[in-house]
Amino acid sequence: MSIENYKWGLEFSMPLLLRKERGDLKLSNLKLQEAELGYEQNKVQIGMKINASLNEWENSALQSTIMAQMAQDSKQLLEAERTMFDNGESSLFLINAREVGYLQAVIKKIETQAKNQKSVLEANFYMNRFVR
Repeated sequence: MSIENYKWGLEFSMPLLLRKERGDLKLSNLKLQEAELGYEQNKVQIGMKINASLNEWENSALQSTIMAQMAQDSKQLLEAERTMFDNGESSLFLINAREVGYLQAVIKKIETQAKNQKSVLEANFYMNRFVR
């Protein structure tokens, strides 16, 4: 037996156009781009939530101030009505109506203060959670 009776060789194959590899590369590039766009979208949404909560905080603070002034004004009207009643120029019905108005204003004031505190907490939550 001689070595000449054996067939020796090496076979090598490589696709000329590398279609599959190019497709895989494009697919991975698209997945990377999708992840980057998702990150940017989340960043924008968080920014919008922060801005919305800050606007809500500002608006509720303004409403709370207005309602506090309204309650103060209703109290002054009630006191003026009581003074008029003491002078004989008013009736108990008008005093009761002023008291109802005053109590409603106080209730509204408390509701807007609670809404303001809620918006403060919400704004702090979004800013502390996402801005770090």
